[in-house]
Amino acid sequence: MRVDDPNRKAREALDRAKKLLPPEGPVVLSSEYLRLIERAERLPQNRPGTDKSWTQRVLDEWAYFVAHAKRQPPG
Repeated sequence: MRVDDPNRKAREALDRAKKLLPPEGPVVLSSEYLRLIERAERLPQNRPGTDKSWTQRVLDEWAYFVAHAKRQPPG
């Protein structure tokens, strides 16, 4: 099977990523990042008690889509 250039580049990038080691020590999050997370957590759709059952439906639909995907020939 012949691999086209974009797929070859993606495969090479994944191979390089597999060789990377995680940084040592604790991960330090910036105050800007923490502020944005706090802001997202305050959104109405993220409050405790809010119906989040739609997320399971989306995950189920995605799993179905992936399970039934068929490879398309290039071109």
